[in-house]
Amino acid sequence: MRKVRSLFSIGLIKILLSQLVLLTRMTIDHSLKTYMTYFQQNCYIMIGLFLMIVAICILIFPPNFRNLFFGINTKWTQKNETVWDAGQKLFAKSIIIIGLIFFVIGNINIGEYLPSFSMVLLLIGLWNISKYIVHKILERKFPDCI
Repeated sequence: MRKVRSLFSIGLIKILLSQLVLLTRMTIDHSLKTYMTYFQQNCYIMIGLFLMIVAICILIFPPNFRNLFFGINTKWTQKNETVWDAGQKLFAKSIIIIGLIFFVIGNINIGEYLPSFSMVLLLIGLWNISKYIVHKILERKFPDCI
């Protein structure tokens, strides 16, 4: 299983790098300003797609119990494997929603009118809100595990 995970992550990295190479090849004839404008216009779309891909990877290949580097890690989810598994699935679904939000923002060009730091704050805020919501859902679903 670990070999499949590592092969999948290597494949995912290759796909992302090939997309980056394609973007640079498309804009090699243009000036740096044109390239940066293209990248800035599509940055939120790429962030949204990246978040959705990561979330789908978490759903397909859920992290092992008590993994400190991958998935949602809280003291509470570290106590019980059932809570851990449910938390990973819920958090992956919330990451998909966050990715969709960024994808929509990129497609309707709201990002052009907002400063970049506000989008970073939006990502951090949505991430923390989703962790809080997942915690509350798990608290309600597994009250005896607290």
